[in-house]
Amino acid sequence: MVDKEGNFVKTAGTDLAGKNIMGDGVEAIKELLKNDIIHTAELVHSYPYDWRTNKPVFMLASEQWFFDCSAVKDNALVCLKKIKIAFGLF
Repeated sequence: MVDKEGNFVKTAGTDLAGKNIMGDGVEAIKELLKNDIIHTAELVHSYPYDWRTNKPVFMLASEQWFFDCSAVKDNALVCLKKIKIAFGLF
């Protein structure tokens, strides 16, 4: 429910939409959960940072698809043998 810029999208809810996951979104999450939090404590952990920009890196779930190349491998190799490449025509 986060866009490529690290901002919550509208499907995250009106209280979070447009807020940054590393900025004002943190406080918004705390506000939404304040009645359900039983215990709080400080926790220090490492977080991934981009070595070039020194900005935090967040994981973004994206739609993906995969293809089993072995299913067409034999046919592809046969087809590749039929291809003729001519050099020096241009």
